[in-house]
Amino acid sequence: MPVELPANIVLSPPGSSFLDALTPDLTALDERLRRAIDRLRRTQPDNDSPAHRGLVIDEDNVDAWLTNLGVAGAGESQGDTLPVGLPGNEGGRLRALGDLFGLGYFERALLLTVLAPEVDVAYANLYAYAQDDVTCKYATLALVASLWGDGTADRIIARDMLDPTALLRRHLLVSIDDSLENPTSLLSRPLLLDGRIASFLLGSIAPDQALAEAVTTVMPGERQGGLVGQVLSDNQMRSLAELAFSVISASASAANSPNRQEPPAANAPANRQGLVVWMRGPERQSKRLIAAQLASALDRPLLIVDTPMLTATAGDPRKRLYRVLREARLQGALLFWADADALLSRREDTGADSMSLLAQLLVSSPACSLFDIRTALPLHMAAGPLSIELDFPAPSNAPRQALWERALGGATRLAADVDLPLLTGAFRLTGEQIEAAARTARQTAIWRAASSRNSDDLQITMRDLLMACRSHSNQGLGMLSKKIVPRYTWNDLVLPTDRLTQLREMTHHIRYAPIVFEQWGFDRKLSGGKGLNVLFAGPPGTGKTMAAEVLATDLGLDLYKIDLSSIVSKYIGETEKNLENIFKEGGTSNAILFFDEADSLFGKRSQVKDSHDRYANIEISYLLQRMEEYDGIVILATNLRRNLDDAFIRRLHGAIEFPMPEEPDRLEIWRRTFPPEAPLDPNADLQFLANKFKLSGGNIKNIVLEAAFFAAESGTDITMTHLVRATRREHQKIGKLITASDFGPYASLLAKEEIGG
Repeated sequence: MPVELPANIVLSPPGSSFLDALTPDLTALDERLRRAIDRLRRTQPDNDSPAHRGLVIDEDNVDAWLTNLGVAGAGESQGDTLPVGLPGNEGGRLRALGDLFGLGYFERALLLTVLAPEVDVAYANLYAYAQDDVTCKYATLALVASLWGDGTADRIIARDMLDPTALLRRHLLVSIDDSLENPTSLLSRPLLLDGRIASFLLGSIAPDQALAEAVTTVMPGERQGGLVGQVLSDNQMRSLAELAFSVISASASAANSPNRQEPPAANAPANRQGLVVWMRGPERQSKRLIAAQLASALDRPLLIVDTPMLTATAGDPRKRLYRVLREARLQGALLFWADADALLSRREDTGADSMSLLAQLLVSSPACSLFDIRTALPLHMAAGPLSIELDFPAPSNAPRQALWERALGGATRLAADVDLPLLTGAFRLTGEQIEAAARTARQTAIWRAASSRNSDDLQITMRDLLMACRSHSNQGLGMLSKKIVPRYTWNDLVLPTDRLTQLREMTHHIRYAPIVFEQWGFDRKLSGGKGLNVLFAGPPGTGKTMAAEVLATDLGLDLYKIDLSSIVSKYIGETEKNLENIFKEGGTSNAILFFDEADSLFGKRSQVKDSHDRYANIEISYLLQRMEEYDGIVILATNLRRNLDDAFIRRLHGAIEFPMPEEPDRLEIWRRTFPPEAPLDPNADLQFLANKFKLSGGNIKNIVLEAAFFAAESGTDITMTHLVRATRREHQKIGKLITASDFGPYASLLAKEEIGG
């Protein structure tokens, strides 16, 4: 959205005919060199001995170089004050650089002296002559002090300019060459001009190559594509642009004020205030679009920083951050720190995170920085830049469905089974994720059609979309839990009718949540989370895990089984931290969290007798709070419901008891456990097994699998003999007494050594 802004303030230093604009400054340097060489000639005796040929610089050559520079014979000096970055030289890059970083007279003179050999190699030869050392073809502090200063006091000032905390080195404009084998005095060490600064002074617009992999430049008006969800209103955008304009223009006015007599001293910080915009929420693509629109409204470039890439780069983190802030000043650009949460990772060598380092740098920086963060504000800066917060939540159901319709538009057909309401209800994706998922599903359909050579396959199916949604959801849970690949469907699950009805009702909570919460307004009546918390209780092997898989299959969601051993810690506060990480990752994973044997973690609070009881109760209270806030699906499974704290039961949306199966259900489990491909003997008496042995579904599954291995070993179909042997083995494993008589007419099928047992 274009924003009309006043045009009476120049936001960035002008630049035209850069080399011509640098000429007045080089002329001042030439005059200083001529006078220094004249003084040297008057004080040094002539030495034209052939023995020194090659070790000295020929006087005629010196005169020739001075002549070529255009200052030899220019007449007497017009005074001792030859300003660098002349006030009338408004287009000069040296003047602009000084204004950008608040450099003083000596600092500009030093930069000019170090820069000159980049313009003409004759300067290097003249430096060697002026320093009475044929090998010293570079600028030193001693040379700068002799050319631009007067006496010992100026040499001390020159030393102060190269203090690590002073402007020149703090902003990485100049460095000192410490590679000499025999270190010399600081005054005589080579001065090195940063490559990016040299390029800037010579008129280049190329960005810093040291940041090429981590920083991308977007020019004003450059179109930003992609689907976006949450965007700012016109009024919000205008207010943000006007605020940024006022901050930036105030900084530019302070730097370019005609009433400023002299730049600040070497160690004086520039008195400028920047702007920090915290863009909080998952809608990253919307944030980038807003940042680009803001930069275009201000007619400025936008530097997009790949923060994880920047922080992963080797080297001093402070210098990397300085380079980014310096580049923003040089280009007059706004900064967008993409995925800025990466700045919070701590470094072992410093003990500080990059965000804290950056906060220190932003205190005295005029930059306009926009930070893409996921949840909480990383830090509060008591001093320094103006700071504001903007929320970019994931789109609600209606915008999300509209994004899906836009993303799936085009030539590719949709299969009849595509259920967009289910996609929008089950997967809380951002515009960027929806765009990526639609692209992945489309590519899957194209590959399937190409592989089958059947054009009818060129259509996106619901399976394609579900797989794409899962792959583009956050995968961070994989490091904190075990991912279960759901294989069971409703046809595999055997439960009493009322229990199956309860399970199907739970899927309705996901399918119809957008209607109930958004269209019917129930979200305004609920202060807690709008997720689904359910309890599966019952003896082992009664189908609790299978039911969780069935729900995941039906909804097309991933299922993660939480490993309690990796959560519970003996150290105070660690358990809560681990749980916070799980719920935080789960909130963006679009997955079902399955806590098996939940009574070990969600147990009853006890009377406080010692500190252990107190902290155990704190853990339970934290879980209660976190479950209420969670918007996803949480399934708690327990063998002993009575061991759970009553407060958990009260906060659950549903609780299903999984009973031991009765005879009709056991028979159905026996039948459904055999795959259609399994060679089951028609004479296998499953009715007898279901009637005689009161087993859970898990036990029956084990028996069927063991019998299959017995049959494979013998090379026959799965017969009653194999089933009888496997049933006996399962009872032995679980510690239940069983005799040959329990098998009735099939006792003879047991091996002879087993009958006696």
